[in-house]
Amino acid sequence: MERIKQALARAREERLRTSGAETPSSAPGGSHTSGEILYTRSRSADAPKDLLREQRVVSAFENSEFSDAYKILSTQVLHKLQDNHWNALAVTSPNAGEGKTLTAINLAISLAKEFTYTVLLVDADLRDPSVHRYFGLQPERGLSDYLLHDVPLADLLIHPAGIPRFVILPGGKPLGNSTEMLSSPKMTRLVDELKTRYASRIVLFDVPPLLSSADTLAFSPYVDAALLVIEEGKTGAQDAQRASTLLTNTQLIGTVLNKSRSAMLRTPIHPPGRSTGSSKSSGTARSLTGPPKKSKAGPTVCCGERASHVRTILRLREKPFSLLPDPTFLYPSEKHSMALVLLEYGLSNQTSFSVITGGIGTGKTTLIRQLLSQLGRDVTVGMITNTHRSFGELLQWVLLAFNLEYAGNDKVGMYRLLVDFMIGEYAKNRRTVLIIDEAQNMAPETLEELRMLSNINAEKDQVLQIILVGQAGLRETLRAPTWSNSRSASAWTTTWIP
Repeated sequence: MERIKQALARAREERLRTSGAETPSSAPGGSHTSGEILYTRSRSADAPKDLLREQRVVSAFENSEFSDAYKILSTQVLHKLQDNHWNALAVTSPNAGEGKTLTAINLAISLAKEFTYTVLLVDADLRDPSVHRYFGLQPERGLSDYLLHDVPLADLLIHPAGIPRFVILPGGKPLGNSTEMLSSPKMTRLVDELKTRYASRIVLFDVPPLLSSADTLAFSPYVDAALLVIEEGKTGAQDAQRASTLLTNTQLIGTVLNKSRSAMLRTPIHPPGRSTGSSKSSGTARSLTGPPKKSKAGPTVCCGERASHVRTILRLREKPFSLLPDPTFLYPSEKHSMALVLLEYGLSNQTSFSVITGGIGTGKTTLIRQLLSQLGRDVTVGMITNTHRSFGELLQWVLLAFNLEYAGNDKVGMYRLLVDFMIGEYAKNRRTVLIIDEAQNMAPETLEELRMLSNINAEKDQVLQIILVGQAGLRETLRAPTWSNSRSASAWTTTWIP
């Protein structure tokens, strides 16, 4: 184990040299080591827990139903940003009082919990700056002082103590000419500097409501994308549509439904498409333009000209009724959508194990195929599908999944080969993910060996992430005391597809 720790230490140094991540001396206003940031220039201020709880800053707390909702939201937002190489996001709403500021704060803190990112929250609502109030801060100066009086930016930044990797730029004194200030050349240069100075920093802007002033329209061209917040029972359909239309020239990545009466957040962020209503399913069938009518005679396997005729009638672009899992025809239910989000959340938040269980034919494998189609190039995936009771040597199957030649190695040699491979990927800023389908077929001793294999994840370094997919029997196996002792909220995500 000591050899692995030393190798991880070397890999961490290699990551710093080869990545665009913030170096210890380049973190906003300070420095960081071993994933922690020590702010030496930005002013640190106490943020009382009781006040944060009272102000509903729930992302500052763990193990809360609402903080989990923001974790899911932040995972989806982060994927949108990463996929498009963006790092500047504006958060707005149609009208005042619909929760945009609180959403921006909770989203920013949740994003800051990603070990590879720092987050700067800019209070750009210069008509009514309010971010500081949620933390009990009383800053004398802010963004308006930078724009009007050339106050150095480093003198304005505030780090709320106890919330790592998170910094606030307060709005300062309210401005009557806020539209001119937000569209001024100085503000444009500031946004460019904030976006480009640190490669691993995400910048969130809390901007004014769209329908109350021209501020956001003037400012939106300078950010990469926008997120629209609407409140259930308060935001009118016409206002939501008008706000969405005003953002036509901005990349609107989604809509957040605030104060939803649902017991569980169904669709934290709606997919692009200017949709602002709540939906039972966040997915759409990309190849199916209309649901096929049910046949009284049951399903029929078509071929040749008949298959082509069926595709024409049902308006399908591809051959349907394939026996193989095909994510192209994925039309997820509410449970499938949540399962996919939890898988994405597990990968983004570096959980050791993600588990998907469900009955035969419930779409587990199709869901995994959909996940694979969404992964970026910074993920190395190994997949094992041929599992059974006489599975054999686990290490051989794992090495084979990653295309590693293991012939001539004993068990110790195979283990060393796998460890060297994973640490090498880690040093290249690549995540290693092992997916095991039909995992319910694996013998308990093989699953136990897999659990022991995950011990390579030392301290905060998640060198290997494992996704287990299986039927109900897998759930029973994982309830054994051996596994229960290793299950923690930070190491596991699980979901059941009925």
